[in-house]
Amino acid sequence: AFSADKENPVKLFQNDLYNLHFEAALVTLSACETGTGKLIEGEGLMSLSRSIFYAGAKSLFTSLWKVSDQATTEIMDVFYENLSQGKSKSSAARMSKKAFIAHHRDDPMVHPNYWAGFVLYGDPSPVNTSWDIKWGLLAMIILISLLLFFRRMRQLRQ
Repeated sequence: AFSADKENPVKLFQNDLYNLHFEAALVTLSACETGTGKLIEGEGLMSLSRSIFYAGAKSLFTSLWKVSDQATTEIMDVFYENLSQGKSKSSAARMSKKAFIAHHRDDPMVHPNYWAGFVLYGDPSPVNTSWDIKWGLLAMIILISLLLFFRRMRQLRQ
């Protein structure tokens, strides 16, 4: 839901994404279970990830299960730091997990439950930070603005 108005939040549904087109080099969905979906006979796995790929994303970094906020923050910080240094998306993902494991080797957070659920799908190549991230951010801003506009228009018609 996207809104400062808690009484009437504007909701973005998975089906809304199928009607959009944006080219993002990478979309990160770091909340819990963002890489999972519902298996529908004859269709396959229907998920937020699938709809974002359909809309044009080249790669996704998602989570497969409930993830710790602390672990997510640490992994994402290192992941984006590695991307900004020109590392490939796959190397950045691997290196962020390795750094997390090294940092927590003497505590319970070394368990794979904290880090192994993050997976990269799609194009593993580096992100061209000078253009791809700027255009990706612009595309997401436009996407959200359009969704809010169309949702508001739908509400006004009702």
